[in-house]
Amino acid sequence: MNSLTAGLLTLAAAVLLDAGLILAWRWLRARRAALRPHPAPAGPPAGEPAHAGWASPPASPVAGAAAAALSDEQAASGSSWLGWLRPEAVMLSAGAVLTVFGQAMLRKVVPTLLWAPLAVIALGLVLFLGGGYLAERGPRRARQVPGLSAVTHWLRVSPAQMVCLLLVPVFGLVAALAAGDGALMIQPTVAMLAWGLGVVMIGLCSWPHEVPRWKPRWKIMGLALGLFVGALLLRAIATDRIPIILTGDEGSAGMSAVEFARGAQDNPFIMGWYSFPSLYFLLQSFSVRLLGNTIEAIRLPSAFAGALTVAALYLAARPMFGNRAAFMAALFLGGLHFHNHFSRIALNNIWDGLGYVVILGAFSHGWRTGRRASFILGGLALGLMQYFYASSRMLFALLPLWLVIAVLLDRKRLRPLLPHLVLSVLAAAAVAFPLGMFYLRYPNEFVAPLSRFSILGDWMEKEVVIASQPVANILLRQLSLGFQAYTATPLRHWYTPDVPILRNLPAAFFLLGTALMLLRLRDERVWLVALWLFAFGVAGGLSESTPAAQRYVAAAPAASLALAYGLDRLAEWLARLWPRARPYAGLAVVGLVAVLALDDLRFYYIEYTRTSDFGGDNGMVAQRLAEHLRYEPTSAHVAFFGTPRMGYYSIPSLQYLVPQIAGSDMNQPWGSPDNPSLAGHPLIFVFLPEHESDLNAVRVTYPVGQLLEEPSRTGNILFWLYRVP
Repeated sequence: MNSLTAGLLTLAAAVLLDAGLILAWRWLRARRAALRPHPAPAGPPAGEPAHAGWASPPASPVAGAAAAALSDEQAASGSSWLGWLRPEAVMLSAGAVLTVFGQAMLRKVVPTLLWAPLAVIALGLVLFLGGGYLAERGPRRARQVPGLSAVTHWLRVSPAQMVCLLLVPVFGLVAALAAGDGALMIQPTVAMLAWGLGVVMIGLCSWPHEVPRWKPRWKIMGLALGLFVGALLLRAIATDRIPIILTGDEGSAGMSAVEFARGAQDNPFIMGWYSFPSLYFLLQSFSVRLLGNTIEAIRLPSAFAGALTVAALYLAARPMFGNRAAFMAALFLGGLHFHNHFSRIALNNIWDGLGYVVILGAFSHGWRTGRRASFILGGLALGLMQYFYASSRMLFALLPLWLVIAVLLDRKRLRPLLPHLVLSVLAAAAVAFPLGMFYLRYPNEFVAPLSRFSILGDWMEKEVVIASQPVANILLRQLSLGFQAYTATPLRHWYTPDVPILRNLPAAFFLLGTALMLLRLRDERVWLVALWLFAFGVAGGLSESTPAAQRYVAAAPAASLALAYGLDRLAEWLARLWPRARPYAGLAVVGLVAVLALDDLRFYYIEYTRTSDFGGDNGMVAQRLAEHLRYEPTSAHVAFFGTPRMGYYSIPSLQYLVPQIAGSDMNQPWGSPDNPSLAGHPLIFVFLPEHESDLNAVRVTYPVGQLLEEPSRTGNILFWLYRVP
């Protein structure tokens, strides 16, 4: 941080501190005044115009808009815990902060964008003057704006909270402008602070007037913590060996994280590798800073997210289906082979599962209880999830569809909850605003993850010719495969265990659970799980390589919920039929789920891992070669004989693990003048099995050297390494 930025931030902190002290003094004075009786104010002398010295001068439109009437809410705010939050204080503080932000941006902005910091400064000054006017005259004497007053009353917020609400897009726009669209932000401190302040504003404008009384039940929280710790241990141990190699895509993600770690990139509001938002790589960079360029460094964040998903599923499902069903769902998810795998790879897919659990659980809880905080939590999580895997975008269709069904089932709930829903949308926008601005400038980046794998394009045209079938038949076949991923068709692409998401016995209980949901179609919670599963079945069917495992990760919690729901209902029915068996029915189904989870753990960590070809032969070459090169000096140079199968730089995991070792691809036989010249100490020659003749030729040229034969897992030659000192 340079001296200018530090000085400006110190000034901003001082202004905020002064504003806080002024507010505290005004609050104490108001409290003292409220305790003393006051005589009624005298009116104007008889015969004198009412405006002569007695009425306040006309209020400015800015000040009047900020001080829109609260009606009944205004009276209540005096005794609320947010009663100290005054519109003039918010305007003064926000105006000062925006002025400081604009001044900081002014020093770094390019001439063509000079208008941006000037506009921020101008807006900051207007807000500051408006706040000063209100502080001088008092908000009750300012002109009220009927339209804004009606909105304030409908949203059930105070005037100060309404000002916070109007400031949300302002801070989002400042964050986007200060970040820019390059790898390095124009003014990183301003961008991150403005983004954070936008989230704070939506929190302040959405908070209820009374202090929320949250009394945690330690048995529940302790159980959630136990589930988290257990799931984390399963996912975080031996991440350097399970899965067996670091794939090229993981290496690419790791290299993006390294860019953040070494300061070559700091902008989380743009696209990174493979058109994925960069925020995920920023998160990975923190562990890279601690652990270096290691496999554990980039896989541990995924393990953490996977473990959080297990605990979050328990907390989210408990108010939906009860404690036993929630515990069984979390327990099974903790052991599910599919979820364990994606919790151990250094990609962002697993984070979407966490997002779905938090978002859908929060909206379901808010719909049932009417708590605004639940809707705000869901909105904030919805905005944040747009910075991760592309499947989070399906929530923009899934949530409205579920809300329509919920309204049809219980229309009376909509009217009192509509303000909360509006604020949840604004909360999502507050978090996603900078990324949304980037998408507006570069719309191709928004559609890139979807267009790459959609079957509705070139793929469909080719398939019609190959299969000699109409489009409708191919679509039905694909959708069928998409839904079979849960129980029937083995997964493909990023995880090939030769089984579907749910193996035989869990699949049977899953089908029972989904069938039992048909008996509760007037329950919106059942519809939530059904739509969740349906959305991923359709998405998987409409993408190529169906069923591609990486596109179903966020559906794993829903599948676990359906399984647990069926077993929980079964236990209830058994208890009704045989009341004496009630204490044992619950233990029986929980024990059954524990056995299913343990069997999935056995399958993944023993059966699958022992025989897995995850990453293929080329990935294994890169992994084993990196292990050999890790301790070589930076002066070493690799001559790689791998054409046409692979090159030294074709597998990014090698570049991530040993970035200090340079290499050259020897695309011609040894001795050809077309090969690059070699310079390094030592020289390390690497030969794939098809280049044995080049190995013999090099040994003639360099008779003094050390030969190492690296075997594959099947006992065949993976590569030869010849080290010339």
